[in-house]
Amino acid sequence: MKKGTKVLLITLLTLTILLALYGTYFLIKYLKIYKPKEKQTKIEYYTPTEAEIKRTKELANFLKGNLPKMDGSTSTIPLEAGIIAKLFDISQENAEAGVVHSTTYGSFDNLLQGKCDVIFSTPISEQQRQQAVDAGLELVEKPIVYEGFVFVVNAKNPVNTLSQQQIKDIYSGKITNWKEVGGNDAEIVAYQRNETSGSQNYMNEFMKDSNLMKPKTTFVPASMVGLMDAVANYDNAENAIGYSVYAYAADMYGNGNEIKFIKVDGVEPTKATMASREYPLLNYNYAIYDKAKEATTTVDELTEWILTYDGQVAMVNAGYIPVKNVQITEEKITPYTKLGTGKERTKTKADDYYYTVSIESDQWNNYSGIMQDDKLVSLKDKELQEKINNFITESKEKLESKKPECDKYVELLRKQNTYGYSEAFTSNGVVVNAKCVNGYLSVKVVLQYEYQIQKGENYTYDGYSKVYDLYTGKELELSDLYYKDVDFIKEINKQIEDRIPKEIELVIEPIKTKRTFASVPNDISLYGIDTIDFTKYNPYFAEGVTFDIDTYLDNLSVIYEARDMKGIFDDNVKITRSVQIKWLEQNLQEKKIDNMVYYISYLNTKNTALNETINSYIDNNYIDNKKTEEFINKYFEEYPNEKEFFGSYAGDSKEITVGIEMYGNKYLEIYCQLGMGLIYNSITVFDLDTMQIVPVETLETWRDEIDETV
Repeated sequence: MKKGTKVLLITLLTLTILLALYGTYFLIKYLKIYKPKEKQTKIEYYTPTEAEIKRTKELANFLKGNLPKMDGSTSTIPLEAGIIAKLFDISQENAEAGVVHSTTYGSFDNLLQGKCDVIFSTPISEQQRQQAVDAGLELVEKPIVYEGFVFVVNAKNPVNTLSQQQIKDIYSGKITNWKEVGGNDAEIVAYQRNETSGSQNYMNEFMKDSNLMKPKTTFVPASMVGLMDAVANYDNAENAIGYSVYAYAADMYGNGNEIKFIKVDGVEPTKATMASREYPLLNYNYAIYDKAKEATTTVDELTEWILTYDGQVAMVNAGYIPVKNVQITEEKITPYTKLGTGKERTKTKADDYYYTVSIESDQWNNYSGIMQDDKLVSLKDKELQEKINNFITESKEKLESKKPECDKYVELLRKQNTYGYSEAFTSNGVVVNAKCVNGYLSVKVVLQYEYQIQKGENYTYDGYSKVYDLYTGKELELSDLYYKDVDFIKEINKQIEDRIPKEIELVIEPIKTKRTFASVPNDISLYGIDTIDFTKYNPYFAEGVTFDIDTYLDNLSVIYEARDMKGIFDDNVKITRSVQIKWLEQNLQEKKIDNMVYYISYLNTKNTALNETINSYIDNNYIDNKKTEEFINKYFEEYPNEKEFFGSYAGDSKEITVGIEMYGNKYLEIYCQLGMGLIYNSITVFDLDTMQIVPVETLETWRDEIDETV
């Protein structure tokens, strides 16, 4: 090679290297494509100007007397409460007590019908936007806070992080096995929510550029708590993945022993990473209203105030991520996780019977109760009796001081006419309730108010409770009522969750939920031997409600061990022994066959073999029009006067109720009723030890032997 050519090549090579180095430097310095995203360690917080402060005060003073009518999803109740708390200088807790919201779709329907001025909601769907157009509304959708959208997996799943694309591939069906993303060789169980939920709106938005696969019915829990439990506890939970809004999942579950949050693109979802905008899956919660409302209501002033410094602080205090950088803290409702701390469980089944005493005296039947004038009077242990009575006296004094506050709340309910019957609410004052079973005594002192329309339902404004083991004199915590190391809280949570739609939304119409129930909170302090009580200022329900808890079938609680209480009370106290009668967990169904309508309580326990036996028997022997007609006619022949009273059942349409009861762990009874009253069919009794049908007299004789006054 010639010398000149060699020099030229060396020169070109040198220039190429220099250009490459400069290019790399340029990319690193200006485009930063090789530099990983650094965590934002310092946030510059928003500081309002003097003009903004002045305007904020003007808006606040105006809104105090001119708030628009608000509604929204149940998850945004804290949002409206945060507005009220800030404007009227009350606590977030007190503000939440007076806020009732519809569901995501229910509030939108209210907006369309003009029943409210503004709703707070997750992003609405295209279908909803079209509904608004059809209704003649021009919607304004103003983002007011951030909401984190998070994905959760079982804590035992080795996968900790997924990219957005990997998540989309999982939910479009392209990735079906965890080993494809660094996990175990197991099929991915991908849960979704129902289409009417706010979190599903977020999911649809996240997957808008991908094809969201159609889930199996069993992979669509009816509630958010159902989805979270599926990921945490259900069969095959270790292979499950689901999603939620951060506020719900973090407040109720957190990164605990059962679930964990998936890092998305390497970023863990926390309030800090959301405030710094590092976490990539942030969505807005919106204030949504009809543009025409700007001229006739104060919705535009409200949304303007929410986006001020004070408004954003209010949103932070309510638990949301602000759209402006105001300082936030991590706060959450801590779930109860303690295991049972009672005695060791030595029996596989609970006892068939229990002992109890009368609380109040009965002069007509000449027996004494254990209380008189809200005080214990019959304990032989006088020191313990004095201790309990002091608790009652002190609690009554505390609650009497809160009575004016309760009265004002009742008056507010009347003025708001929230439930359609303005005079239905009354204040009952301070009430003392007690219950004693098998030597366990619970005493609750509560400040009550009542909704008379629905069977005189009593609600708890505030209260105090104690539970005692009368054999030892020990004061018991909630966990002491359950056998050692038993995970009882899962069953309690399940029972409350199961009863919410039945007892609260259907039977007791006025009760509304504030947010989805997830767990009994860790600081629960009001409970009985077989109840969990929520005061007015609870995080879940609009009113103070009580849930009966029954873990008899699973034999979880020490209170089901029969103890005769001899020597505990004075000799004139009546102690009775009775058979445990249980209305088992059932799957209520309606079947129409010609002119017959059957309301059937199918057995739905954890014992699948028992369920199949009993339910098959019901189908084969009770759901039969010919047999039903024969029994009805026979009954009316025997009791002709009843035919006129129950005339509708002798005519064209007949309603039949089939129910189940369990007597101890010994017998199960199937009964059938005409309408709501007359038993027209002979009862069928199963011996649970042999699963053979036995005569009704066998059950009656057994009960007679057990039921007695000790």
